[in-house]
Amino acid sequence: MKETGYKWIFTSAWDACGLREHLNRLAAQGWELDEHGDGTFFLARFRRTERTELRYDVALTPRLRTAETLIKTAERRREAGWEPVGTINGLDVFSSMPCREPIPEPPAACGRRGLLSCAVLSVLPAVITCLLCALRWVSLPRDWYLNNLDALVKFTFFPTAVFTVLWALWCFFRLLSPAQKPPLPLFLWGRAALPCGLFLLWLLALMCAVFDLLPVGWACALLLVGAAAALACRKREKSLSPLLLVVGCVLLGALTLNPLLPDKHRYETGNASWRTSLTGLVHAEDFGLDDLTPISTEYDEERSLLVQKTSLTEDWEGFRLVCERYSCLTLSLAAQVQTDLSSSFQVVRKGRELIALRASEELDGTETVLLEKLSQ
Repeated sequence: MKETGYKWIFTSAWDACGLREHLNRLAAQGWELDEHGDGTFFLARFRRTERTELRYDVALTPRLRTAETLIKTAERRREAGWEPVGTINGLDVFSSMPCREPIPEPPAACGRRGLLSCAVLSVLPAVITCLLCALRWVSLPRDWYLNNLDALVKFTFFPTAVFTVLWALWCFFRLLSPAQKPPLPLFLWGRAALPCGLFLLWLLALMCAVFDLLPVGWACALLLVGAAAALACRKREKSLSPLLLVVGCVLLGALTLNPLLPDKHRYETGNASWRTSLTGLVHAEDFGLDDLTPISTEYDEERSLLVQKTSLTEDWEGFRLVCERYSCLTLSLAAQVQTDLSSSFQVVRKGRELIALRASEELDGTETVLLEKLSQ
């Protein structure tokens, strides 16, 4: 039998009651928490113990405290029979001393009042997030896949909403149950899973926003610098404040760099000789119009992590030619793009690649030309 191992903690920084119940349940199974510093969100190291009277007490860590206050707190708890073990997620953990009956501190509200505070602190941010996602959901453009943030809203809105509703209902029925009845371990995990999941969702939203504002290379560089700064700040100060500051700086940096970088659009007039090597798209000459000179041409590139779009618009005497090429991450996305374009474009798809063409007047042989281009 293993003498040491890692166990799931998965407890939010404000849920002292949940962590106390979880640690005492593990202690009843013969596991003792090793001395542990702050910084743990998911795992903590445990070792096997023969103690049967082992119990744990957990208290919220004061926001601001000096070393002198910390020493006095440790001495007072030792006198009461509690040995300081460490700090987990901003919560001070104490274990009962051997051969002593510890004197419990005035308990924090772990009944209905404690559950109500946990429910408010977990459900309220989730409700706000769902409302923001719902506002964006109702206004999602048809080509949502060309925007990373819109794609995130598209795929996460319903799971987040369903989980939030189920959790709110459980909290409501839990308030009606006897206060002394402890929740099942599954719900203790759920009490921490929602805020942890929301935190991850917000970080993903930040990453998507940065990728929408900057080219891929610049976005990756800025996020790597932000991650390094967050780790450095986390080592120096054991709280989320530096992380939130770094997140704000990353977003501000992306907004600042966006107008300073070269524009991804290109505009030219005349014969536009650059377009053949630059795009490889269908040209007006393919339809027997090579004796004409385009009045204006516009090259445009738009991309997300899911779909890359390259478009070419040319104005000729008498008509306008619009040609677009889409490179999709998956076949299902390619089918989605084809469905969106079919109402206004003539579309030919080959696997995950699409070419769509639209002209201001009917041109014979359009699909034939597109098929020839795709087969090259």
